[in-house]
Amino acid sequence: MTYYNDDQQVEIIKNWCKKYGSAVIAGVLVGLAVMYGWQFWQKHQTQKSADASIAYERILSDVAQGNQTQAVKEATQLIQDAPHSVYATVASLMLAKLAVAQQQYPQAITHLQWVLDHGKERAYQQVARLEWARILGEQQQWDTALKTLDTVNDPAYLPSIQEVRGDILLAQGKQQQAQLAYQAALKNLATDSPLRATLLMKVNSVSEEAPLNKVKGVA
Repeated sequence: MTYYNDDQQVEIIKNWCKKYGSAVIAGVLVGLAVMYGWQFWQKHQTQKSADASIAYERILSDVAQGNQTQAVKEATQLIQDAPHSVYATVASLMLAKLAVAQQQYPQAITHLQWVLDHGKERAYQQVARLEWARILGEQQQWDTALKTLDTVNDPAYLPSIQEVRGDILLAQGKQQQAQLAYQAALKNLATDSPLRATLLMKVNSVSEEAPLNKVKGVA
C-alpha cells in the first residue's frame, strides 16, 4: 500500500482538478439546469392546466346563459392555447354538439376529427365516433355510419354503440336487426343503469309485430 504525505496529497488533488475539474463542474451545471428546467416546466404545465380549467368553466357558463357565439370563440381559443389538455378535447366535443344543433354537419365532423386525431382519452374518442355515426345517420349515409361504429376505443361504451346501431338500422326500416342491436345493448348495460328503461322501450317498440320477442321490465 502506498502512503502519501500532506504535500503529496495536495498535489494529487491539484492534478486531478486540472485534469477532471472542468468536466465535473460542467456536469454539475448541466444537472442543475436539468433540475431547474424540469421544475419550471412542471410549474408552467400546472399553470396552463389551471388556465384551461378556468377557460372551460367560462365556456360552460356561456352555454348555460345561451351565449353561444362567445362560447364558440372561447372554446376555439382554448383549443389553440392548450391543445394537449383534456379541456381542449371536451371543448372540441362541445363545439361539435353546438354545430349539430345548427345542422352544420361538416363543421361538427371537423371538431370530432380533431378529437380522434389529438385526444388522448379513449373514452372521448369513443364519444366522438358515436356522435359522428349519429351525424352520418342524419344524412342517411347508413353504411358509413354503421362502419364508424365498428371501431371500439372503450368497451364501456358498447351499450351506447349498440343502441346507436339500432337507431340507424331502425331508420333504415330494418326492425328485426334493430331489435337485435337493442337487445345486445341491454345485455352489456348494467342492470341499475338509468338508460335501461329507454332501451327496453326501444326493444318493445320495434317488436310490436312480434309480441313473443318483447322484453319484460317496462310498465
